[in-house]
Amino acid sequence: MSATLFLAVLFAAFLHAGWNALVKTGDDKFLAMFILSTSQGAIGLLMTLVLQMFATSLTQMVDFVTIVAFLTGPVLGYLNLRVITSPNVPREHQPGKAMLIYSYVGLVSLGAVALIFIVSRFV
Repeated sequence: MSATLFLAVLFAAFLHAGWNALVKTGDDKFLAMFILSTSQGAIGLLMTLVLQMFATSLTQMVDFVTIVAFLTGPVLGYLNLRVITSPNVPREHQPGKAMLIYSYVGLVSLGAVALIFIVSRFV
């Protein structure tokens, strides 16, 4: 897997987060949607070119998606836990102690699986 392709997927994740932040916090919702829709069209054209790299090898695409899934799983799980336990979420909507323990066990499991995957794949 090339570094360029990995960075393209990472960039897409940041664009998605930026989309959510811009639409939810912007004053002019129409302008925000127009800018985002126009930029999505340009990104769609770029992604069409990226997908052409996988046109000859389905195995390469599956390997890439698997790597991204295993490496982003623990990060997304941690971010989700941080959000739900933040002071911005009312206490009555936050998980209880048992669910927090379960969440931490899940995060450790996700991290262990990602580490095992990295070691088995690249070492």
